[in-house]
Amino acid sequence: TFACAEQVHGHRIVLVPDLQYPKKYDGADGLLTAASNLPLAIFTADCVPLFLSAGDGRVVGILHAGWRGVQNGILAKAVRLLRRKWRINPSKVRVWPGPSIGPCCFEVKWDVSRHFPSTRKRRRDRWTVDLAQELQLQAKRLGARWEG
Repeated sequence: TFACAEQVHGHRIVLVPDLQYPKKYDGADGLLTAASNLPLAIFTADCVPLFLSAGDGRVVGILHAGWRGVQNGILAKAVRLLRRKWRINPSKVRVWPGPSIGPCCFEVKWDVSRHFPSTRKRRRDRWTVDLAQELQLQAKRLGARWEG
């Protein structure tokens, strides 16, 4: 049994109960659960997968963080949900990034780069953005522990 998110490059996070059968959550970019031994799955290509452990492993989660999710605060939303649902302080949230596109190769136009002033760099008529570093900065502001 497992839970899988069918990401849509957004910031919707589902609270997953203990499941008897595998379940796919359409339109979700994040999953959080307190169910023990329940694998969580997402798919990524260039986007940043984030693995979360909160409350000393009592709750775990996985997030698909593309530029829209990063811009719309998917990590902050997860930290808020952890606090609201399970009363877990942000300082008890650990975040691990998985492999993703790096700033060397993530070229965008101004319409995207304008959302990321901390890490954008101009490259001729394009911009580069470091999504993992943006998430690290967000984790620090939230008080979560970045383990990347």
